Amino acid sequence: MINVQEEDVWKDYIKAHPKAKSMRYKPWPLFSDWVEIFGKDRATGEGAVGFTDARNVEVEDKIIGLLSSVCQEMNNRLSELSTRVGQQVDEKAQRIAVYNALKKIPNLTTVARYLSKNVDEMELFFSLDDDGRSSMVYQILSGSS
Repeated sequence: MINVQEEDVWKDYIKAHPKAKSMRYKPWPLFSDWVEIFGKDRATGEGAVGFTDARNVEVEDKIIGLLSSVCQEMNNRLSELSTRVGQQVDEKAQRIAVYNALKKIPNLTTVARYLSKNVDEMELFFSLDDDGRSSMVYQILSGSS
């Protein structure tokens, strides 16, 4: 309800806002909600979002989206890099294992060098049993591999 203490104040208000004449002594149960929804932005500017604020939010959203995609791409690249490093470590371990397996046999450094340089052949070597390994070594030495 609009409650005005002095009649002169109300008359001055009606002169400025003639459509408000019927509002005096009328209950407005949702008035506090209307003030919350409509009043604060217009009356005090509190909680108002202007054009520059809205534009800044849009720019911030774009920056966040860009940073998110950059971080995701970086994560993918680091994952790929760690996989490759792991493969290189495995290959190095296999080369050492080839050398250790062949150093027991005299004069087989040629075979060790060959297998260390050819990863596919090295994997085949380790998949064979002892007889298969011996056959493969003789084939490499004879040049028929």
